[in-house]
Amino acid sequence: MPDNQPGKQPDAPSEEEYRRLAEEARKLREHDPKARESEQRRGMNAAANAWLKYTSVGLQFVLVLLLPLGLGYWADTYFGTLPWLTLVGFALGAAAAMTSIIREVLRMDGTETKQKEKDKKS
Repeated sequence: MPDNQPGKQPDAPSEEEYRRLAEEARKLREHDPKARESEQRRGMNAAANAWLKYTSVGLQFVLVLLLPLGLGYWADTYFGTLPWLTLVGFALGAAAAMTSIIREVLRMDGTETKQKEKDKKS
């Protein structure tokens, strides 16, 4: 227990204690709440962007598939050839949807690869 007598100097900390205190002081000085908030916001934006990216791919698949299917069904009811034009519309829609998805995934993969290379250079 330190003496609180006037005029008496407190004991100097040991080297180990001094290093520990210096390290804690350095951490306190470097602590920036705005940087932490910015990192959290960046992480949330990345998650939202990924969600939107993959949602758009799914919607694109469904719309590209349904449009020719719907047109084929409409043509079947108009010409009275049910189910042949509906099947043709489905086949064309499925082929177009798969082609569209493959192109989109390859584009995304190329974009991610370029971004990773760019981050490595920085």
